[in-house]
Amino acid sequence: METQHYNLYRPSAHSGPLNSEPTTVDHMVRHTVLGSDRLARYTHPVIDTLLPSGLGGARRVNAATVLSLIRSRGPLSRTDVIAECRLSKATVSGLVAELISYGLVVETGTVAQPRGRSRIMLEFNPAAAHVIGVQISDDHIYVVTTDLAGVIVTSTTVASRPGTAEDVIALIAAEVNRQASNTPLILGIGVGAPGVVEPPGRVIRIALSHGWHDVAFADQLESLTDLPVVVTNRAQTVALAHMVIREDGRSATLAHAFLGDGVVAGVAIDGRIHSGGAHGRAGEIGHVTVDPTGPECPSCGGRGCLTSLAGRQRLLDELGMSWPQVVTRTRAGDPVTLEVVSRAGRWIGRSLASIAAVLDPDVIVLSGPTTELGAPLLEAIEEQLRASAPATEPAPVSVVAEDGAQGAALFWLQRALNPR
Repeated sequence: METQHYNLYRPSAHSGPLNSEPTTVDHMVRHTVLGSDRLARYTHPVIDTLLPSGLGGARRVNAATVLSLIRSRGPLSRTDVIAECRLSKATVSGLVAELISYGLVVETGTVAQPRGRSRIMLEFNPAAAHVIGVQISDDHIYVVTTDLAGVIVTSTTVASRPGTAEDVIALIAAEVNRQASNTPLILGIGVGAPGVVEPPGRVIRIALSHGWHDVAFADQLESLTDLPVVVTNRAQTVALAHMVIREDGRSATLAHAFLGDGVVAGVAIDGRIHSGGAHGRAGEIGHVTVDPTGPECPSCGGRGCLTSLAGRQRLLDELGMSWPQVVTRTRAGDPVTLEVVSRAGRWIGRSLASIAAVLDPDVIVLSGPTTELGAPLLEAIEEQLRASAPATEPAPVSVVAEDGAQGAALFWLQRALNPR
């Protein structure tokens, strides 16, 4: 089947902040808050793109409205659609039949009524199209294809070495084009990248860990893939991918720290990702000074920032060995290595304690290459969190897979389907 590419949605400076309304991954993508202008809120450029090009005029507008309603509010019956859209029964019946024939809507069962026949329920088909998510780690690039509910369909890991942004973009484009050639209807690409990403997700202003400055990342990747691209910080995409639900049904407050050559945080508060203010710098804890008498950071030029004390390069410099050797000796219990690793963990714990004091997260998750050091690092972080807040029970800390590629796909979907 020939792959269809759509250059249809590029967030502008007026697209507004990232919107996230999760109860499950599926609801994260589908949920929309209704208001008096509900029909205006239902329609999106992406939804219109899913419709066949031969469907035009008022019928296309009505079909897009019905499809958007079912996507955001489903499951719904035909009667529900008629009431919400204020279209005639005949019009809705015809449109729903067409949407089912296009594979955009599916019938999912019946609901009994007090009187009359049971109603057949309708839901949006998330497999109708796909999105690609990309996560740029320090040593690898992760690329996934998801459906429109954020469920991973395919995934690939590509080894990468430190290089220019152009080199990394070329690697990503090659893998994206390979996956797209085997996947029908790719709508766009979400990217989790290092550094400060300037709103609205087009330019990486600075990535000290990679030596990048003023990279028009989205423009360059779009030129090589012919797909719309949105970029955010990689710590934010991992936080989005690992968003959890509290027992009372509300979304968890989640803090995430990426630990690698740099250190950066991502935060989800009450189910919403905080992706940055005016300058996109939210979560840039790696170059905040934690010890004014500490070593000079070769990246930012400051003294005693968290990266200079606990970044991966700091461990390599202190121990004078390769990263695989550091990991091996840590796991073997080498005393000298354990002391260096524990000290780094305590510095990380102090910084996370400050975040915890301000946000009171339900959970703290860690990802990135440095987490390969395992229990000695984690225990030092937890020890410092307990010491910093002795009167309260600290949030549980866990190491998670670097699932930022899936989070990047979800980020694209949120920006495209629920912009505000």
